Amino acid sequence: MNGNGLFDFDDVVTFFNAIEWSTENEPVEAFDVNGNGRIDFDDLVELFNQL
Repeated sequence: MNGNGLFDFDDVVTFFNAIEWSTENEPVEAFDVNGNGRIDFDDLVELFNQL
């Protein structure tokens, strides 16, 4: 998410900071981490749980 090539906490922070913009401008499939068909806070929680 943050482009450093690692999956780390900074990715979760980046997603949190961009979630509203992503919801309006990105394809759902790219950010729907939990697979419920939308970009929402639950995706952020799931991303955090994958750390």
